[in-house]
Amino acid sequence: MFVLNEQGSTFFGRYVDSEGNELKESKMGAWDEVLGDWASICSAKNGFGFKLWTKKNGVLRRGREYVEDSLDWVGLDYEISPTNSRFEYLIEMLGL
Repeated sequence: MFVLNEQGSTFFGRYVDSEGNELKESKMGAWDEVLGDWASICSAKNGFGFKLWTKKNGVLRRGREYVEDSLDWVGLDYEISPTNSRFEYLIEMLGL
C-alpha cells in the first residue's frame, strides 16, 4: 500500500534531508528510498513546503517526475506492508 504526499513539481523544486542531501528538480530521482531520519520538499523561491519522518513500519521514498503535458509531480511517499493494521504519520508544514 502507498500513501502519496504529492504536489506540483514546478513549484516544489527542492529536496533536503537529515543526511545533508540537497537535490533540485530532476536530481531528486523517482521512488528513491529516504535513508535519514526525515526529508522535506519545498519551494526553492520561498521555502514553503513540508517535512516527513521515516517510520519503522514503512519505507519513505522521494520522487519527482516532469514530462510536459503528461507527468507533473514531486513528493514524499510511504510504502506500507499490507500486514500493518495501523499507520500514523505527521506532516510538518514549512515556511508558514
